[in-house]
Amino acid sequence: MRPSTWLANDTIFIMPQVENIATIDVLDEFLAVPGIDAVAIGPNDMSGTANVFGDRRHPKITGAIDAICRVAGKRGLPVFDGLVTPIEEIEDHIKRGMRIITIAGDMDLLVAATRDLLKATRVKLGGGG
Repeated sequence: MRPSTWLANDTIFIMPQVENIATIDVLDEFLAVPGIDAVAIGPNDMSGTANVFGDRRHPKITGAIDAICRVAGKRGLPVFDGLVTPIEEIEDHIKRGMRIITIAGDMDLLVAATRDLLKATRVKLGGGG
């Protein structure tokens, strides 16, 4: 049984997402909001607001991501990049200060599982892999 002073809000994890490049200009204020537990980055949406749609490696976007990691780090907030991170980029993300990493999305897992089932079925039926 929880104590009578328990509130649902005490157990909610709050992670706002920076999706607009303009947020970088007010980042310190944005991350100063009380109760934030982590910050997420929306690099694809951010690229659209920076007029470099889809180019998450553009200097405007990488600079914004570095700024988010730097300011969040000063506040002790974990950073999530908001995308599935390719294996070869994980170490770089960690060096930049990201602490929440997604290594696969639901579609990645469904495709991999389906591929494995098809291969196993073909082998079982004598058709090879």
